[in-house]
Amino acid sequence: MISRRKLHPPGKGVLITQLADVHKQKKSAFFALAQSELEDVDEISIRLNPDDETKVDGISVSLLDTLPVANALNVSKFGMLFIPAEFGESNEMSESDYLLF
Repeated sequence: MISRRKLHPPGKGVLITQLADVHKQKKSAFFALAQSELEDVDEISIRLNPDDETKVDGISVSLLDTLPVANALNVSKFGMLFIPAEFGESNEMSESDYLLF
């Protein structure tokens, strides 16, 4: 479930405003980053069945950080996350900040 705040109305959904490309972690594991209208960046991990890669074994969502609403979420091949923001500062985070792979 995508992270929510206590003050967010329970009957209202959470809008995803940005979604990064899907990146491969291991042979049968992938992840993507999603940012909500509440400025929360979540990591979505997908695990495939090793015997049948057309079937998903599990999906997990974890809160990464709260950052200004981004124009894009860019993950480099070295695991660095760059978030260009329309308002506020653009953020560049390295592996020491977040281990994405």
